Amino acid sequence: QDQFKTTEETLKGFESRKRQLERAEQRLARAEALALGIRATVETLTAQKTVVDHAMESAGALGFQMKQAEALIGALRRERDLACDLKAAVASLSAEDDEENQGGPAK
Repeated sequence: QDQFKTTEETLKGFESRKRQLERAEQRLARAEALALGIRATVETLTAQKTVVDHAMESAGALGFQMKQAEALIGALRRERDLACDLKAAVASLSAEDDEENQGGPAK
């Protein structure tokens, strides 16, 4: 009788441990699924960060190119103004030469 009770208590202990182990395995499976989800999220965020970093680099390069373009536009405007001034001076000299050749008053 005592041996039967001892065996029965041992069996109950094993069953209790078996249930605990099953619950632990279920929690572990949920934790693994959660870890996979987190890993996928981290990979997605890493990919998005790469895209954002590239966009930021491109934006920086565009800003630099804009400054270069503005400087070029300024230089071209100065050249245009200089060309207009030169054209006006040549036209003025040409008009003076025409007047001198026609016998008009020289300036």
